[in-house]
This record gives sequence, structure tokens and C-alpha cells, in this order.
Amino acid sequence: MKTIAKELLEKAYFEKLKETPILYTGVELEFPIINLDGSATNHELLINLLDKFTDEEGFTITHTDFDGNTIEIVSENNDDTILFECGYNTLEIAFARTQDINEIAKLRNDLRSIFL
Repeated sequence: MKTIAKELLEKAYFEKLKETPILYTGVELEFPIINLDGSATNHELLINLLDKFTDEEGFTITHTDFDGNTIEIVSENNDDTILFECGYNTLEIAFARTQDINEIAKLRNDLRSIFL
């Protein structure tokens, strides 16, 4: 006999699963940001970095902080996202999900050409 707890767990977790789900790969890269001279990071410089992407690289602002500064942007070409995670000391690049890991490798090379 099923218990109420077991029934609720099945409803919450298993009913949403498909019999033949489509599998995706997702990749996130996180970069800690430090100032090599030991002083605090320059938040204005980091905020300007995301604004540069929106102005020149086809990204759209999706989130701002309480002061109206850009903290998350998404590519207009796909769902690649660049954001500050947990403050301005970690920059995260989250590539759009895909069924083919080679797609992420190509996107990584595109992004590399932007940064270098």
C-alpha cells in the first residue's frame, strides 16, 4: 500500500518525466575576478564590460542590480548568458543548452575571439 508521502513524491518528481526524454548538454564556466595588486576589484570596469557586450556583440540586458547596473546579459543569437554570480567577483558564462557538445566548442571559439 502506498503512503501519502510516496504518492506526493511520485507526483512531484516522476509524473513530469518523459518516457523518452531529449538529452541536452549544458556548460557553465565561472571565472573568479581578482585584482593582481591585492586591492579591491574595480566594479565599474566590470559593469562596463557587460555594457560593451550589449553595445557591440549582440547581447540583451536581462537583469540589473538595485543601482541599475547590468549584471546579466543574453546573446541575441542563442541563449548564451554572461552574468555576475554572487556579486562582482565571479563572472559566469553559461552556454545555451544543446544536444551536440561540438556546438558548445564552436561557441567557445566564437567567444574566445571576442575576448582576445
